[in-house]
Amino acid sequence: MAGYVSYMVSSFMDSPYTADIKRQFDKLTMDLHDERWKIEESINSWAETLHFQIVEHVKEQKNLLECFHNDRQRILHEKRDEIVKEMHKLNRQRENNEINNLLQRCKTLKFELLVEFSYEDQPLSFIQCVTKEHLEQKKKIESSATKTGNYTSEAMSELKTGRDLKKNIDTHAGSTHDPTSTSSPQTT
Repeated sequence: MAGYVSYMVSSFMDSPYTADIKRQFDKLTMDLHDERWKIEESINSWAETLHFQIVEHVKEQKNLLECFHNDRQRILHEKRDEIVKEMHKLNRQRENNEINNLLQRCKTLKFELLVEFSYEDQPLSFIQCVTKEHLEQKKKIESSATKTGNYTSEAMSELKTGRDLKKNIDTHAGSTHDPTSTSSPQTT
């Protein structure tokens, strides 16, 4: 019996259909690689766009800081000129007590930029690779939750973390092996 099985396997491998089957699987493999590269290009494009947006935002914030600084510096110079004028006036009038008071006020002056950081929540969408089945499952849960207004934290957490991603990949590839199982994989 074992000889017959090995004869059948070897004659199948030598059959004219074998090359055609191999070519079709080679094409599927190439298509899979092409799809992977296209998706990777999309991820890279997303990252570049996000990086560009962040760099532009940083430039904008630095420009605002420069404007704030220039405005405060202008006010500081105006205040200085005002005090110098007053000092000349008091000096001409020989108001020594007032001059001393003015000098004391100058020492206590503080000028700050008066800029604080305000962190505003901005939506930041992160790209995620998920299977089509996982995406359909997520849409079903979101649709159901929208209708009922009831988002179960466990269901949303599962979708958010993609815990079922490995299971979906195994199912999609036709694998019946459970990596958490201690039993041997089933064969079909």
